[in-house]
Amino acid sequence: MKKIYFIGSLGGKKKSIDGSSIKNLILFNEISKLINIEKIDTRNWRKNLITIVKVFKVLFFTQKFTNVVLSANSYGAYPFLKINKKCKYLTSKKIYYFVIGSELVEKLEKNILDKKYFQDSLVKKIYVETENMKERLNQLEILNVEVIKNFKEIPQEIFKTKNIIEGRVKCFFLSRIVKEKGFELIFKLLNKINEKEIKIEVDFFGPILPSEKEEFLKKISETKGACYKGCLDFINDKETSYKKLLKYNTMLFPTLFKNEGHPGVLIDSMGIGVPVISSYLKNFEDFIKHGENGIFLNKEMKKILKKKY
Repeated sequence: MKKIYFIGSLGGKKKSIDGSSIKNLILFNEISKLINIEKIDTRNWRKNLITIVKVFKVLFFTQKFTNVVLSANSYGAYPFLKINKKCKYLTSKKIYYFVIGSELVEKLEKNILDKKYFQDSLVKKIYVETENMKERLNQLEILNVEVIKNFKEIPQEIFKTKNIIEGRVKCFFLSRIVKEKGFELIFKLLNKINEKEIKIEVDFFGPILPSEKEEFLKKISETKGACYKGCLDFINDKETSYKKLLKYNTMLFPTLFKNEGHPGVLIDSMGIGVPVISSYLKNFEDFIKHGENGIFLNKEMKKILKKKY
């Protein structure tokens, strides 16, 4: 019987809770319900000789025409696809590539990556998260593309919880705590709002980048209405995590990262009926309808915030 392999970051030994690892864990669990599949966790694979050996074993020492589910960003996927194409008469592995984020598209458009490795006959399907990504890849003559939007399973039990919000507007930020996710804009906005004595609170959830921890916690201590609440576990304790988010009026997601695809954190919020105030990205049009289930921050607002504060 032919084996099927899942290759992607699954969090490593420390069970990292970054978005890509969470997506891969959910994807692997769903696929494994349907077929027998073996996993290779590529978390920090470039620094892990054992993982590199496992991947090469799949490429060169397993049965020909083995199917491989590859789920990674362009940085992780490109070396694998190059080797598979250049050695295809030895390997002949059929690849089903789930793209994480949208950085791949930009790199292909700028010719940073060679599109021939994605057009190869052994790459059976490329699954992207938005229609915009598919259209742009098709324009590059990469036609083996389908859209599978990011997804999560939300426990129905949480909707029995009453969403009681009293006294002031409560918002939350849910993401990795890094500057490219826009948390500094929230502090600037809070400082301006506090001058007008408007009652608003913003709670921050997510792992803090070690190099930014001291600065972030200093801003938390200095900013009225801001509080860091640690991390939520949407893999092992979904019900508790979602119940916590039901206590908020809205989610804030002023990301500065231009290569977002369909962030799982937006599913966490919108999936339980909490609207999102988000930066505008073309990819986000697939799931945020401005004025209906969320609000896009316009470019002028960002310019004003950056200039004045």
